[in-house]
Amino acid sequence: MIHPNTSDLPDTPTTLAFKRLYAASVWCIWSTSLGCLLTSTLGLGLTPLASLLAWVPLFFMECRSSKNAYYSPLGFISMRVLFDLPLTFSGYTLREFCNLRLFSPLASTYDSNIVQGSMPFPSDVSTLYNVYNVRAVINMCGEYPGPLSEYRRLGVEQLRLSTVDTTVPKPEDLRRGAEFVKRYGGDRGRVFVHCKGGIGRASAMSLAHYIVNEGCGTEEKVKEKVKWMKGKREVVYEGVGEYWAIKQLVEEEGEEGKKGK
Repeated sequence: MIHPNTSDLPDTPTTLAFKRLYAASVWCIWSTSLGCLLTSTLGLGLTPLASLLAWVPLFFMECRSSKNAYYSPLGFISMRVLFDLPLTFSGYTLREFCNLRLFSPLASTYDSNIVQGSMPFPSDVSTLYNVYNVRAVINMCGEYPGPLSEYRRLGVEQLRLSTVDTTVPKPEDLRRGAEFVKRYGGDRGRVFVHCKGGIGRASAMSLAHYIVNEGCGTEEKVKEKVKWMKGKREVVYEGVGEYWAIKQLVEEEGEEGKKGK
């Protein structure tokens, strides 16, 4: 899905099909190869079942009671090895070698403080710096450190708040991020908030900034802000306001407001 607020070229049916086929192929080949290696090394004789490994992270996603739940240790390992690695590799190689973006759009501007988007690769940093006036980054990815050498070259500061994909960031991390936006946003430039696709984790961080720094500390204001964010970036997860960490921030900010009176 291509948002108008990005410099990416729109997908054609051919490029869209190619990207999806490529990512699916990498995912399946990686999972199957890893399964074959493990079963042969351990002498389990289960090589034909190795192709089913691609479905393991999806199984753990569905087994959670809600989006507010975290993964078991085995679920965490499966997400990191069988989900994050192939998708990040696919996104990187498509962008750096084919000039295609698996996770679109790269960036959507909210205001003078925040740009929200998907994971940036080395060739994206100059665009973020020159076109979007990004001078600092909040990286919500536990699976990807970011293009650090490019950040250093341009003097871009990064705060990494590692969060497992499809899970909710911790309230203390959201507060750290809100303080970071307060310090680096505005007159100094914009802060680029990203996760893998700029859908859930990044949306939670952006919303936390508006709750903590801009007074959106009521349920009604949160609903309005999520709707506003989605108007700026179509892929924003509509249910982000229901995350337990967001609700906790709203409750805490409400208590602070009462004390202030």
